[in-house]
Amino acid sequence: MGYSVPTPEPFAVAVTCIDGRTHEPLVRWVREQHHAQYVDLVTQPGADAVLATCVSDICDGIRERMCVSVTAHASRVVVIAGHDDCAANPVSAEEHRRHIVEAVREVERWNLDAVIVGVWIDADGVVSVVDPEREFALD
Repeated sequence: MGYSVPTPEPFAVAVTCIDGRTHEPLVRWVREQHHAQYVDLVTQPGADAVLATCVSDICDGIRERMCVSVTAHASRVVVIAGHDDCAANPVSAEEHRRHIVEAVREVERWNLDAVIVGVWIDADGVVSVVDPEREFALD
């Protein structure tokens, strides 16, 4: 009997800010943690805040692009990212984490056939999961 390495899922999708500092660490993290071969990027300035409120046509555009990845590329993981020093969403790290939790909850309501994960990218490019059960008691 030989050892078998799990086959990576071909695609995942990450929704993040346009800030180029976030892309490389986020893609690397998604590949490592979720065994994706490819990571589709949906970028939007302040994406975590846009999805948290989801009251504009911008949110509809993010949803449309995300659905292309889930439908056409069979992405089974959707990662919502917020990051340190965001020019479009200049709030505290704690407020970003709240936005990420609210954004994940919003995307979960879309009933995509995918796991939805929220992550924070710090100033050093370290990616960590935002766990609403541990960090916040949001209603």
